[in-house]
This record gives sequence, C-alpha cells and structure tokens, in this order.
Amino acid sequence: MEGLLSKDKIKLLLKFGPGRLFVNTADEHYKFYHVQVADKKCTVHFGRIGKATRIDSKEFYSNSGAEYYAQDKIKEKLKKGYVEIDKAKIV
Repeated sequence: MEGLLSKDKIKLLLKFGPGRLFVNTADEHYKFYHVQVADKKCTVHFGRIGKATRIDSKEFYSNSGAEYYAQDKIKEKLKKGYVEIDKAKIV
C-alpha cells in the first residue's frame, strides 16, 4: 500500500497524532480514515488525501464504549478495502 501512496502524502496524515490510520487507494480514490479514542471520546478524521478533512467526534459513558465504537468502524473500513498504515515505518 505504501508503494502506491507516497510517503510524503502519508506523512501529511500523521498530523492527527496518536490513533490508527487507514488508507484506501482502490480505484485511485486515495481516501484516509484516522480513528483515536481518548477520554471517553472517539474522534475520526476522514476524507480524500489532499482535500479538506472531515471530523466526527462522539462521546460515550465509558472508554470501553468508545473503543467498541472505534473497533466497529474499523471493521467497516477493512471490509471496504482500507489498509492500516504502520506509522512507525513512515516517520
């Protein structure tokens, strides 16, 4: 996946900080999905790479509720062809 998408473009996505980063380059869509769970909140940054970023944030009664929601969203993205990017290999 990283061979299809330049490291420079992926580095732009690292600005979102800690969390998990997924990209989808199928059909040259170049979409990204970054999910982070902290303080009973799940925050998602998503969109097309190089375009305006959309943000969705949901609060939960517990951190485990936020984690469950994040895992559910990640499963959806994996089914759609997204691949997780290992941030450690990019930096």
